[in-house]
Amino acid sequence: MVFGNTGTLPSSGFGFITNQTDRLTKNSSGGWVRTQMLSTGSTGSCYAGGILYAPSSQYQNNSTILQKDFYAVDVSTGAIKWQILNHDKVFGVSFFQNDTLYVSLASTTKPYLAAINARTGAFFWEHELPVNFQIFKLWVENQTAFFAYSIPTAPPGTVTALFHAGVGSFNLTTRSVNWNRDMAIQSYDDGFFLIFDAPRIYINSDRTLLCLDKTNGQTVWSKPVFFSEIKFQSGLLFTILGTTANHGIYALSADNGNEVWKRMMAGGTIIYHIAESSDRVIIPIISSTNRRLLCLNKSTGADIWETPMNYNTNKIEILERMLIVRRTSSDALMFYNIENGNKTDSLVIQPDFFQKAYIMEEGGKIKGM
Repeated sequence: MVFGNTGTLPSSGFGFITNQTDRLTKNSSGGWVRTQMLSTGSTGSCYAGGILYAPSSQYQNNSTILQKDFYAVDVSTGAIKWQILNHDKVFGVSFFQNDTLYVSLASTTKPYLAAINARTGAFFWEHELPVNFQIFKLWVENQTAFFAYSIPTAPPGTVTALFHAGVGSFNLTTRSVNWNRDMAIQSYDDGFFLIFDAPRIYINSDRTLLCLDKTNGQTVWSKPVFFSEIKFQSGLLFTILGTTANHGIYALSADNGNEVWKRMMAGGTIIYHIAESSDRVIIPIISSTNRRLLCLNKSTGADIWETPMNYNTNKIEILERMLIVRRTSSDALMFYNIENGNKTDSLVIQPDFFQKAYIMEEGGKIKGM
């Protein structure tokens, strides 16, 4: 099935999963092509070497997810490379490193962390964690796994709001928790306000931006922030500071939290979302009088371009040199050239509660849109 015929997408490490069953890619003539795939719980998925590693979602009583199956799928063909069926625990999030897949698991009473051979699906080990939490974000560096967790308010596998959460560190060699720190986390959607892939951990906790030491979880510095995304790029943090009536985007030093530059947006403007590349930052500006996308120089905050946007959005991301914006009205993905702000393509999607679009990037990252 073809969805469009304009625009150019990145050539490698890219794809969409929509409605949890399909992968959308560009064919040689530039059209959107739908490839039938498995019903996968993409929030627990990771991607590397052209393989999607994903748990399967099953629904019971309209609220419970039982992810007891896990698949490795070739995203170019949809072929199953290997599968784990009807495991005795529920699969959670996963992370790929050096042909090993690290996966969080949960029983009715305990959480676990497992290491799986990414080539065959065989378990290397499965280790019970000594505290009662569920992992919803996982990041592995060498022999350390960093995780964000929630204190369960219902049995594992049940869809619940996140009221209490925190972050921690797990030693993969000794299979023991190095440290864990309870805190209030504003959102858990794809680690929306949480950064592990940086020299330190950065987290928006109860409208306070915390910088944590990765070795012990202690606070290095903190700063009051708005209810906003935080992004990290080349030693800078980008976030929103101020009040509802007068706020703006700030570039902060990741080392000490000091201001590098700021761009205030007064008058009730809403800019919660941030997309960043190696040289620029893009934000959607939504006010009572207009909606637009604003592209700024990452180093100085100076304008590069501005383009009208006649819709609302709740997510923007940059992949290679393309801006992808989620249109919330009549759900669609909008594509822009980040060099000049010109719109190049669009794709209508039909998501529901667990049906979203995901960007897959080489190296294990999957970004939800």
